[in-house]
Amino acid sequence: MRNFKKVLSVLTTLIMLLCVPMGCGSAKTPAESSSAVSSAATAQATAAAFDPMAKYESPVTITVARRTQQGAKFSDGQSMEGDNIWNKLYSEYGINIKTLWSADASQYTQKLNLSIASEEIPDLLYVYDSQKNMMEKANMTMDMKPYYDKYATENTKKVYESDGGIGLKAATSGEKLLFLPTNQSDQNSQGDLLWIRADWLKNVGMSEPKTIDDMEKIMDAFVHNDPNKDGKGGTYALGIAGKDNLVNDWASTCGVFQGFHVMPVLSVNNTMFFNKDSSGNITWDGTNPNTKLALQRLQDWYKKGYLSADLSTTDAGGKLVQDLTASKFGMVYCPGWLPSWPLPDLKKKIASADWIPVSPPTIDGKAAQIFGYTTVGAWYAVSKDCKNPEAIMKMMNLYVDKAQTDPANYSTDYVSTDAGRGSYCCAAYVWDTAAGRTNYEIVSAAVKAKDSSLLKTPQQTARYDSIMKYLNDPTDITGWSMYWFRIKAHKVLYEDMTVKNNAYIGALTDLMASKIPTLKKMEQEVISKIIYDKASVSDWDKMVEDWGKLGGDEILKEVAELTK
Repeated sequence: MRNFKKVLSVLTTLIMLLCVPMGCGSAKTPAESSSAVSSAATAQATAAAFDPMAKYESPVTITVARRTQQGAKFSDGQSMEGDNIWNKLYSEYGINIKTLWSADASQYTQKLNLSIASEEIPDLLYVYDSQKNMMEKANMTMDMKPYYDKYATENTKKVYESDGGIGLKAATSGEKLLFLPTNQSDQNSQGDLLWIRADWLKNVGMSEPKTIDDMEKIMDAFVHNDPNKDGKGGTYALGIAGKDNLVNDWASTCGVFQGFHVMPVLSVNNTMFFNKDSSGNITWDGTNPNTKLALQRLQDWYKKGYLSADLSTTDAGGKLVQDLTASKFGMVYCPGWLPSWPLPDLKKKIASADWIPVSPPTIDGKAAQIFGYTTVGAWYAVSKDCKNPEAIMKMMNLYVDKAQTDPANYSTDYVSTDAGRGSYCCAAYVWDTAAGRTNYEIVSAAVKAKDSSLLKTPQQTARYDSIMKYLNDPTDITGWSMYWFRIKAHKVLYEDMTVKNNAYIGALTDLMASKIPTLKKMEQEVISKIIYDKASVSDWDKMVEDWGKLGGDEILKEVAELTK
């Protein structure tokens, strides 16, 4: 009997214990239940009431550095630092922008490196891969993930992830988002086209080239057959900015290499192009025999006077633009944006000076491919000492919103000749990689059908209206620029050309960052000497050998591991 009572006591205790989590003996009082419901409701209300774009009651200041463009103009009373449409918008939200320093493209990287080395950086800094690595090692940047998660709007997050998340992944270390991608792009829109003076073609009685040999015949005519029809001569054929853009960026030799189906040179942000052969081996196009064929052709063109005699001192934003607007040359390699700048300045002087975009002519007549280096061309670094990093995300939200809803006023085009706006005024931006193709397809269809009902966004409507105005009035230069950029150039890029993707699409590794500057300098020096006929094309073989010894072979091995 005693044992039975003991067992009964134990069972009773167990039942009481089991009832606790099941609610059998732990029912909350009405007051407790009411308190819990109230707390949950308050939390939900707080979350619902949170506004990532709430204006600051007391203004905050964000310091920045500016990468400007040589020759930029502003309307009376407007400036990069003072009165402009972006600064007014920021101030409406309680954000003041203060520029610590600025420099044009030719000086920006040098000044950027000095700023980082001295650890005197602004709150927001526009950087490339090499600086990105330096700053990450030095622990100089803010972890933006908490601010991205909390303050980036759904629209902004959609734009950031439009490249499949490649940029954000490359900006992330562990769980920390140490940088923000900015110059995101779909590969097609960044491809080089060969732009040709259409009126010159007509004047010399020739048609668009398909092959390198076709192109060379046109070049000869542009030099010797008075394409301006002014009896003065003094023209050359292909514009190349040999001082700063010889092997990358616009007005470079990249389009020539494209025509030989190789890409041995580095991109603007020091990214190399890697191939993966049928056996899975990582290769570099500098070892491809076609690279030497391209160099031989460039040397021949220089010797024949098809290239400028002062090529080595010709800079992209200065001398080359002066030559272009003075009708000195009739061909240049550039992405689709050329009609936005500097062609309008020529068009204003010579109404008949039309340029047409064609796929880069090739050695064999087969279609040239766009070499897709990476989806991100540059980054924003936020200083770890920034007092209001959330303001950076608010600025990004403002850009995304205005780019979609009011692009006519809030333009980010690099040239600002009439309204004092542009990339030098917009302090923080990120490009939507999907927008280019989508806008082209919709706007071109609407233009063809003359049907504005097909348009879906204010940006598309603005482009359509501008283009239709030009088609009805050929003297409208703004519409002319829009038509040749957004319709004609994009047709070639999106419909006529395909992308050859890099075998490695990612940020520079430490090894690449340490070795590539030396390799780039060596490569560019040899290319320069060959073009200027100061070295034989056979000297390239020695360069390739040295390239491997000085880090190239190590990089190929590393990429092979990263792309397994």
